[in-house]
Formats: sequence, C-alpha cells, structure tokens
Amino acid sequence: MTKNKQSALNAPIHDQEKGVADWQWQRRSAILLIPLTLWLITSLIHHLGVDASQARAWVKTPLIAVLLGLFSIAMFYHSKLGLQAIIEDYIDHLSTRESLLRVSAFVCWSAMFSALVSIARIVFSS
Repeated sequence: MTKNKQSALNAPIHDQEKGVADWQWQRRSAILLIPLTLWLITSLIHHLGVDASQARAWVKTPLIAVLLGLFSIAMFYHSKLGLQAIIEDYIDHLSTRESLLRVSAFVCWSAMFSALVSIARIVFSS
C-alpha cells in the first residue's frame, strides 16, 4: 500500500462518516432523479416542434420552473458526488486527487448555477 492511500479500515472515523453520508446522498439524488428525468423526457417529447416563444412560456409556468430547478440541482449534485467517488477510488496521487476533486466540484457547481440562472432569467423576463 502506498503512503498516500489508506485502507477503509485505517481511515479516520470522520472520513468514514463523510463517505457514508456522501453514499446516502448519492442514492437520494438518484431516487429523486428517476421521476424528474421521466417527467422531463416526456415533457420534451410533448413539446417537440414548438417555437422559442412557446418554450419560454412553458418554462415560465411556476411548477415547470420549480421542477426544472429541482432537476438541475439533483442532476449536478448527483454528478458531483459520482465524480468525487470515482476520483477518490481511482486516483492514488494525493495532490492530483485533490486538484481533480476541486476542478470537478467547480465544474458541477458552476453548471448548476448556470442552469438555475438561465431558468430564473426566463421566468423573470418580460
């Protein structure tokens, strides 16, 4: 075993607890994404061929905006946790792992923020 890699048995308790919490949140977000993804796919199929003004009007509907926001939050958070798990499991070099964790988290949070701002701009536009 390398110096930078600890076994799960030797990991500090708080690291194990954080790992369990991350695992639980990954499962919760996956469960939330199932109905949201089915809803989004069926909604997009239903709205095939609409023009931009009709699409904007659909997104401006309060329930639709909330569901799109929930989908964006759940999807990007789920992606962040999944990337984090992969990086932590397969990248042995500590500084590379930490850098990749920071970059992946930044990309996921930025994408989520961008999606939420885009939804808000449509909802609050005149």
